[in-house]
Amino acid sequence: MKRRLRLSRINGSKKGQATTELAIIGTLVIMALAYLIQYGYVYNNRQALEMYAFRKALELSKQYERGITLTVMRDVILPSFFTGVS
Repeated sequence: MKRRLRLSRINGSKKGQATTELAIIGTLVIMALAYLIQYGYVYNNRQALEMYAFRKALELSKQYERGITLTVMRDVILPSFFTGVS
């Protein structure tokens, strides 16, 4: 009888430990995934802006047949998983 009680206590604590580990590791994995998605959004917008500037400068240099300097400024709203919308 005492042995069964002791085994049930051990098994119960292992279930609790597994649940706690899953909660902690799961949270870290979700945060890492959210960071990677956010970084992908930022990289995608940066690359799109660079390509837009390149295409526009190429178009203008063909039109005027000389070198050109082009500055492009855009306001972009990016979803941020850690600080809200930035």
